[in-house]
Amino acid sequence: MGGAETAARQLAEHLVADCGRRSRSSAPVPRPVTWEDVLEPGDSELNGVTVHRFASDAGRNPDFYGLDGKLRLAPREATRRESQRWVELNGR
Repeated sequence: MGGAETAARQLAEHLVADCGRRSRSSAPVPRPVTWEDVLEPGDSELNGVTVHRFASDAGRNPDFYGLDGKLRLAPREATRRESQRWVELNGR
């Protein structure tokens, strides 16, 4: 699970805990790096939080990692085309 997803999940779990609700699910949390649909799309509950999962339109292209590594080292040096390619390869 990526940083943004982890932060959103932790915030939601914290808010649910503050409201006094209890978890009704002990489902494992996947750690995807490919955007592959590991869990079925649909609604479920995880740690007291309703989760809405959607199917991916396209998985992450393996070429993403080389470009991602390059851009993370020098993000200000990225060209517009490299930035667009990063988004394309990342998946959705």
